[in-house]
Amino acid sequence: MALVDLKFLGWDTPPITSAAEWLLDNLGPDMSTRVVALPGSRAVRSLRLALLRGAQKRGATLLAPNIVTVGALTDLLVGGEGRVASGLVRRLCWERALDQATEQDRGCLAIHDAVQSRSSLAVQVRGLHADLVAAGMDVDQVLKTECIQMRAHEAVRWRAVGRLQQAYRKILASLDLVDPHDRRRLALAQQPSADLDVILVGIASQEPLRNAALVQCKGLVQHLVFAPESLRDLFDAQGCVLTDAWLQREHIVPGEKWSVVSDPKAQAERAMEIVAQSGVTQDSEVSIGIGDSEAVPELIAALAEDGIEARDAAGQSAARSMEGSLIKLLAAFFKERDTRSLADLWRHPWMERSLEGEGSAFGGLLADLDSYLSNHLPHKIGVSWLTDGHSSRVARNHRLQEALARTDELLLPLANAQGADAVCAALREVLGTLLGEQEFDQEDPAQRAQVMSLRQLGTTLRDLEDLPAELSPGNSTHEVLQRVSDELSECMIAPAPLDASTPAVDLLGWLELLFDPAPLLVVTSVVEGAIPASSSPDSILPEALRRELGFENQEDRLARDLFTAEVLDHSRETHWITPRVAAQGDPFLPSRLMLRVSPRALPAQVRRWSDGGKITPTMGLVPPPPSACQRLGSASHPEVFSVTGFKTWLDAPYLYHLQRELDLHQLSDRNRELTPSAFGSLVHKALEVLGSDELRACADTKKICGALHGALADAARLSFGSDALPAVQLQIEQAAHRLENFAGIHAARVQAGWRVEQVEWAPKDGRSVPIAAPDGPALLRGRIDRIERNQDGRWALLDYKTGNSKKSPNGAHRAKNDGQIAGPWRDLQLPLYAHLARELIGGDVPELGYLWLGKDASETGLMLLKCDEVYLAEAYEKAGEIIREIRSGELPPPRDNYKPYSHMESFLIGQGLALTEDGE
Repeated sequence: MALVDLKFLGWDTPPITSAAEWLLDNLGPDMSTRVVALPGSRAVRSLRLALLRGAQKRGATLLAPNIVTVGALTDLLVGGEGRVASGLVRRLCWERALDQATEQDRGCLAIHDAVQSRSSLAVQVRGLHADLVAAGMDVDQVLKTECIQMRAHEAVRWRAVGRLQQAYRKILASLDLVDPHDRRRLALAQQPSADLDVILVGIASQEPLRNAALVQCKGLVQHLVFAPESLRDLFDAQGCVLTDAWLQREHIVPGEKWSVVSDPKAQAERAMEIVAQSGVTQDSEVSIGIGDSEAVPELIAALAEDGIEARDAAGQSAARSMEGSLIKLLAAFFKERDTRSLADLWRHPWMERSLEGEGSAFGGLLADLDSYLSNHLPHKIGVSWLTDGHSSRVARNHRLQEALARTDELLLPLANAQGADAVCAALREVLGTLLGEQEFDQEDPAQRAQVMSLRQLGTTLRDLEDLPAELSPGNSTHEVLQRVSDELSECMIAPAPLDASTPAVDLLGWLELLFDPAPLLVVTSVVEGAIPASSSPDSILPEALRRELGFENQEDRLARDLFTAEVLDHSRETHWITPRVAAQGDPFLPSRLMLRVSPRALPAQVRRWSDGGKITPTMGLVPPPPSACQRLGSASHPEVFSVTGFKTWLDAPYLYHLQRELDLHQLSDRNRELTPSAFGSLVHKALEVLGSDELRACADTKKICGALHGALADAARLSFGSDALPAVQLQIEQAAHRLENFAGIHAARVQAGWRVEQVEWAPKDGRSVPIAAPDGPALLRGRIDRIERNQDGRWALLDYKTGNSKKSPNGAHRAKNDGQIAGPWRDLQLPLYAHLARELIGGDVPELGYLWLGKDASETGLMLLKCDEVYLAEAYEKAGEIIREIRSGELPPPRDNYKPYSHMESFLIGQGLALTEDGE
């Protein structure tokens, strides 16, 4: 029986460096008879490279040891008999065992009927099984523990786990297979461990099964511990950290090493500042630790600005490759075949390329689809084709029909496939059609990831095809495709080696930092829940029960992380960065690693957090001061200006440039309900009926209501068909309620002598109206919602508004100045309506106002603009000034305190994720 010989190497140099030097100093270049075990595969590669370089410096030829991960070490020590089941087979066996479980047992394990929840629980039970074996326990031993015997409901649950475990093992045995964890446990009980000389390197966490194997090992067992000899009392006899001892130890990060910043963008900037100030001369001397993956995009962008490539050392999941992402999209499409899954599928580059073909038959397909989905919000597509009454959209719909038919043609092999073998064969055929004939060169770094990903896909498909009939992953196309996608998500494609001339910095996970050789580390997103990581919810083995049963728990992981943090701080220059908010604005708390200090030092550490990275609390990131934006393309000299465009210029000239000059508009295939603008358009369409001869002078509220309801139903049917989405149906009912409230307003106007003369009026023959400007004449165009004339000869030009609450047109058009509405202009719409309609109404000043259709009766009614000839003259003069500004080509910054109507607008004008106004 071997006792572990602990070797304390100190922590003054990076662990991988000190480990390599110790091995070379104490074993010489010939280490071929030794087994060296480290916590992870990247640590294995790093040590192998460090030994090779160390031997070369000494002028020796290295005979390398067998360097393995600590997981593989146990198999080397105990061996075992039987054919080990693959991960895929084990997952399917657990799922089958769950299917065979009784209703009572399924109730104990909280299994629902949904396929996904059962699949997820299979993963959870599989992990529980591995934890049990690693802890050297079985279900019977758990049932005998005092904590379980005192909880009757837990005992019932664990007996159900035991029956499930037996069923799982029985299924494996019927296939002449064995679980790898069971194989180790049985081998350890039946035979002594191998006669091997083992060197453990920095294994901080305990594992009873591994420890038992080491105890039985006949060879020499040594453990290289990265700590000073004086701290021996903080480690157990195996060299693993003692949880209670490390939890009681104080760890103070020097103030200059801990940076508190506002958000991920500021974090990336601070990381680059640290690298610039450190004086390192090679990129290999710097590594960046990643606590939160959502912060990675900002870090990549910051590195790219300095011409440095960010290299994710963990590699990329095969599911994120081109073919992996397509398979996931195909699974969703064959499951739902709704508009969202279709839109996602068509956006995949391979699908888009196949649909566009050689010519331009499918050009603008995605814009056509977005237009259709934005206008009509269908749940399914292809059942019926809506045009909204616009003949121009018939051609658009024809193009979409062709693309949908082409999609069905491309995917026909998958649509006809049933069963895993047939679906896998069909998937190969479809991918071959979409990808076409291509040659790949694995030696080409740009193609290596694609080659490795395709190979992994081939392996996954063969594994599925080789499954026994009893373990079918599903019969339908979407079930098999989803299984392929799930398998690919667990496979990582290592990053391609970079050319020596390419500047690059490794991005590493928290657990990989200890064995990274870089002399400068920048650890980012040092926040609670990331470093240390929070435990995943577990309905069978919650955290409190793990602690009572002696399984590895959150306190053990915290102790390990405290040890790691202290080694990092002592062994090289390490900086820690904590952002106060996430990318979406959610607040963070600082990692407890930064607060493990004495009571006397705690106030200063808390003050460092509270004073650092201060931001103004908002729902999103604080917008920077507005700045001028660059024009896209050369300035033009427009002649015609829209009435509604002046407000856009007054708010944000850059948005005017994008929308009015470049004709760019935001479309979305994600809307599941009407946008505020679309809701307003629907109401406007129904209100047009009030201009009919029958209703223009009607004061009968009941008759008005009936006509408005009918017009609304017709407009809704034309736009959304007979099977609108549930949310849209609710919005149509809300629109009907608003129209009912407005019916009384219309009747009251008629009773007051007003008659509707025009609805949706524009100058005759679509003409534009001249308007003066300092740099030459211009033309004005627009459309007025409602024009009324009173029996006494007065005119009223009115604009419908469908916001939830009434807002005065006075404040909407002009800000107050010393209490008087004579401040900066915000809008020119109503005054310019008066100019536009001059040919119809003559030179008198008309009534100008908003007709509000709010969410209830109190928010419905008329609000007039206070104006006279002077007011109108000032508005016309301002319009001329704006025309001159637009023609000058300059793009001033947005007006002060402007709040965009969408996050996209906010992004375009350089305000980040600022708060937005409710759109109308």
